[in-house]
Amino acid sequence: MNEYEGARMKRLSMTLILLLGSTMIAFAWSFSDMSNNEMAWDDVITAPGPYASCVAWGDVNGDGSADLFVGSALGNHSQLYLNSGNGRFTDVSDEWNTERFANIRSAQFVDYDEDGLLDLFLITDNPIPLELYRQVSGTRLVSVPLDLSPTDLTAVAAAVWSDIDSDGALEMIVNAIGDTRPEMTALVAEDNSMTLARDGLFPEGIEHVSSISMIDYNLDGHLDILAGSEAGRSKFYAYHRGEYQNIIADLGLAANVGGKGIAWADFDHNGYLDFATCGSRVETYLYMGCAVDRQIGFEDVLRPPHVVTDPHPLMPYIEGATSVHAVDVNMDGWTDLFYVNARSGNFLLLNNHGQGWTFDSHINTQLNCGTISTTAAAWADVDADGDPDLALSKTTGGITLLMNQLNIQHEYLTIKLAEYTTDTPMLNCQVLLKFQNSARLWATTSMANSAVGYDNTVCQFVNPTTDHSRILNMTVIWPSGAFSVYDIDDLTLWGETVIRPPQLSPGDLNGDDNPDTFLEPQPALMATLNNTPNPFNPTTTLNYTVPEAGWVDLSVVNVLGQEVMSLVSGYAEAGVHSVHFDASTLPSGMYVARMNAAGQTMLHRMILTK
Repeated sequence: MNEYEGARMKRLSMTLILLLGSTMIAFAWSFSDMSNNEMAWDDVITAPGPYASCVAWGDVNGDGSADLFVGSALGNHSQLYLNSGNGRFTDVSDEWNTERFANIRSAQFVDYDEDGLLDLFLITDNPIPLELYRQVSGTRLVSVPLDLSPTDLTAVAAAVWSDIDSDGALEMIVNAIGDTRPEMTALVAEDNSMTLARDGLFPEGIEHVSSISMIDYNLDGHLDILAGSEAGRSKFYAYHRGEYQNIIADLGLAANVGGKGIAWADFDHNGYLDFATCGSRVETYLYMGCAVDRQIGFEDVLRPPHVVTDPHPLMPYIEGATSVHAVDVNMDGWTDLFYVNARSGNFLLLNNHGQGWTFDSHINTQLNCGTISTTAAAWADVDADGDPDLALSKTTGGITLLMNQLNIQHEYLTIKLAEYTTDTPMLNCQVLLKFQNSARLWATTSMANSAVGYDNTVCQFVNPTTDHSRILNMTVIWPSGAFSVYDIDDLTLWGETVIRPPQLSPGDLNGDDNPDTFLEPQPALMATLNNTPNPFNPTTTLNYTVPEAGWVDLSVVNVLGQEVMSLVSGYAEAGVHSVHFDASTLPSGMYVARMNAAGQTMLHRMILTK
């Protein structure tokens, strides 16, 4: 067995080992149902009523606590509950005008206008399915006009928020606009309304989309698109050399992947992103990221080659789910999977340190709340004790609020990323963190981060070991291309740290707020820097353009900002140049090529896969 096959078999064991029962749970653990507890609600009579279709968490009033929106599937019964900070909720539906919101399929909090106040985005079964409400003065929600005709909006089935063109403003990405625009398109904020963005953001032909996932799967600095289709026409578009290319076949992904829902995480801590999808048996996948022929690829461990198991032992528990959530429920440093309304009901798969999956029958019984069908779920740390709690909306009986009664054994770190001068959440950031004796952990502030309804602006890292760290390193890669490096003195273990991007001028390498911050400027006459191939192993060629003759410094740094190799240091004529980079002595991971030329500083991310 060669090295590649050995690593591959180790990855496949991630799901081939199925440990049943509660044998892996070494400590007492339970969830308490606070749904009808007078200690949870100001007036138990006003606790959420029937016909709930969705739930969403977000710090609506900016007090640091997760507030709860409950959407109604029928009449005007949607409700907003403000969290006092200790898990006690107050119904403010009347003051915030949410009772009139009806026929809702999904809800999401997003600061679309970047004023520091969370707004509310809804997908509904109303004649106009998209509804956006802007928060005004921290007291009410008002409708935002969508500059489209009702007939244009009837085809919308999926939507997500993202800064797809890296201009600093969020776009609403929708699957289709009417019969004349069957491909994905974007709406942008303009004068307190949403209007069509310019054409050309997406390739033609992304049709029949039922779900949208946007994430930088290969950490190259560009958002990629997984457009899921229940019609078997899913596409995975990666940004390459100025355009999107469909690479779903190259990645070995099925044509119906992601039709119902998707959750991303590095389940086995090998440095590559993995993802789970849900739906019927033929739509349920668990793809593990890996290096294949020196490129990033995926392998479906529910259908491994040369293993005759039909159905896979996991399949009867998780097939049929309407959504899937990636969340570290038991806070052991390994991301778990929570399937909503699967064939077996709500089902939590616990990640056994990247070596397999187990489940606790007692916990799953609590997460099912009897036999009532769940319509949606959302996780958040409701009571500020560090562990994730769960809100479930149900076809009858309103919602269930389950508080996680976990005695946390592992140190953790919660990171919230916000704008420099406001509390506007920062999306499309990448965060890499390493505890003292752990592998490097990865997270992103992306709408495809983990779970529908979760606060995606928060990254939580749990130490997968039980050691106490005296050394801690964290790198934040901002949407602008800048990256900042922090250590244990900058962060709060066992609590939350708010991180803001540095204020730098183009060309500055060192900011006043963080001496280890590097910036990619955008002057009028740009130098260019890229490498081929990327990912690479172990060699690659860096190509760079110098706009004017002068001194050039080109080096490679790791994610801690440490220089690992100097490639160029000398005079260069204006024009195109190239240099060879041999990383044979370096470990796998992300590296940044940094070039100073013509008064400019360029940064370019590279992935070394061994």
